[in-house]
Amino acid sequence: MKTKTAGLAVTLALSFVMGILVYPSASMGPVLAAGLPVIDDFETGLGAGKDANNNPIGFYTFHDANAGTTAAISTSSTPPAPVPGAGVPNSVLRLDVNVIAYAGVVHAFENAAVNTWVSQDWSAYEGISFWLYGRSSGTTLFVDVLDNRNPGSTRDDAERWSADLPDSFSGWREIKIPFAGMHRKEIGNGAPNDGFGLTEVHGWALGAVTTAGPQTYYVDKVMVYGVAPVRPLTVGFTAIDYSVTEGARATMTAKLSQPSSNPVTVHYATTFGPAIPNRDYVPVMGSLTFPPNRTRQSFTVQTIDDHKHQGVRGVLVELSDPTSGASLGVPAIARLAILDNEAHDPRLLDDFETYPYLWRVDKKAVLSNPEIAAGDALALPGQGAYEHVLQAGQKNGEGSYEFSRALPIGQDWSDAEGLSFWFYGRNSDRDVEVKLANHAARDNPPKWKLVWSDEFDSKAGTPLDPSFWGHEMGDGTVNGIPGWGNSELEYYTGGTSNASTDGQGHLQITIDKADGSLMCYYGPCQYTSARLLTKNRFEAAYGRIEARIKVPEGSGLWPAFWMLGTDIDQVGWPRTGEVDIMEHVGRLPSQVFGTLHGPGYAGGQSYGRSYDLGEPVGDDYHVFAVEWQPNKIVWSVDGAPYFTATPADAFLQGKPWVFNIPSSS
Repeated sequence: MKTKTAGLAVTLALSFVMGILVYPSASMGPVLAAGLPVIDDFETGLGAGKDANNNPIGFYTFHDANAGTTAAISTSSTPPAPVPGAGVPNSVLRLDVNVIAYAGVVHAFENAAVNTWVSQDWSAYEGISFWLYGRSSGTTLFVDVLDNRNPGSTRDDAERWSADLPDSFSGWREIKIPFAGMHRKEIGNGAPNDGFGLTEVHGWALGAVTTAGPQTYYVDKVMVYGVAPVRPLTVGFTAIDYSVTEGARATMTAKLSQPSSNPVTVHYATTFGPAIPNRDYVPVMGSLTFPPNRTRQSFTVQTIDDHKHQGVRGVLVELSDPTSGASLGVPAIARLAILDNEAHDPRLLDDFETYPYLWRVDKKAVLSNPEIAAGDALALPGQGAYEHVLQAGQKNGEGSYEFSRALPIGQDWSDAEGLSFWFYGRNSDRDVEVKLANHAARDNPPKWKLVWSDEFDSKAGTPLDPSFWGHEMGDGTVNGIPGWGNSELEYYTGGTSNASTDGQGHLQITIDKADGSLMCYYGPCQYTSARLLTKNRFEAAYGRIEARIKVPEGSGLWPAFWMLGTDIDQVGWPRTGEVDIMEHVGRLPSQVFGTLHGPGYAGGQSYGRSYDLGEPVGDDYHVFAVEWQPNKIVWSVDGAPYFTATPADAFLQGKPWVFNIPSSS
């Protein structure tokens, strides 16, 4: 990998996804609809409206932000062939789509007046069924069930459970999908993530991804069918995310899926995350016992106020070893998000709470960031309980040395009086010189020079250089995004388990079957892989960023190479900006994607373009690159540009361009 710029940071990952890129879409308590098991027969049209919170209800379409994607719905009494067994006359749903990324139809359940979003209780049934007129197009269709929402919700935060359906047949076919075979789909809407309860179903959806051209599908007799299997006794958290302001005691609650006549015990423990034990929280390990017929029990975690801005820090808490025949339910893991009560100070350049990877030092010295406790002889005046500082030490104890940090983009300090920092003096009578550089970033391609590259030339099995590469761990839950926002199935590991050099000049990222010992948001993890990042280790603004990559092949795989803004911990995503240099979706073997995500154009509404290589991408190595200048980014594959984005583009009008800041990840 090479970076030809004034500096930068990037991320590489190999993902295994269990869903498809999804859409933005559109209360009363659960209602057992009078017509069940029939949900929709389309004989009375397609009612549509808005609830009191302006959420769409009834029937409506959704689609991606691409201008070429369209979706339309209507009823038809003249489908290409009669529905088997249907009477005459008979109306069916007609769905017309032309899809670049995704599109489809939602039925959000409405009351008779079409002004309230209601729910239905499907918990007594085995699955959902419908008649579908297939086209043998090879397109992947998907069926979603919109399960429960958060208590008191005023927006569409219904939890999506989904199943894929290949369009591999022609004519009418009855489709039956057991609820047990559906997977949770993450669409970034803050859904509860508390299991597929089916007691408060808010609707269903049918969609398609990436059609070869216009397609028309017909649907009839949407129903629930069968008898629900006996629900097993399980224990899990009531939510997958809990939050508390630092210094307060957090309460976390576990629940049984049903009352038990016998006591049930389950163990709990804090495990890992960005939050630091005994600095951000007091670690806990213990057990909960549910007395007979009691379904909820709680425990607490004490957090610590550190008196400095650290942003949101999370720790993963895990349940294990339930007794009395119970098994672990979903979710068996949850994040405790510790919220900061101090504001970020934009004048603070560095406080050395992370290792000083971004600082450079000459060969005469070494840098570190030791932790100083209050009361220590080296403690800073007025510091909190613990403080990290930058320590520069001479290797041989004599002579002068220099250390520095280069900012990728010049900062305007003209309204400041000066530069301040704490310095521990030694009464050595030696001069300490402070310099400020005033070099403009090289933002013009002819002026670019190679500033960093990693050719992975070490022997096989060598871990990556920690000066530049770090590992992001887990399934995303501890970061507040279970499944990493894409319904991914893998657990990212550290060390060399899934990422190391191969001895032939390559970094090798693997995806392996998990052994069942790791727990993910959906249950025991199915796969492991690696997610590598240069956050807090390398950053840059402007230049050419490239990597020579050979992607794996196979449906469900989603390798990617991307950048994020260095201010992500202060402003969050998508405000920080994301530049996807390369994404490859396994079900589209000859295509790659280059994409921007920012405020108002993130997730399914992102701005980008695909590039078709005309052959499977995974057949060989390819160079994926962006050339990044102020107000301009150009994507290329093997030197061939295929997409240019500027803030003047029509799609971005009225939306902020957030890419004139350093990138890291």
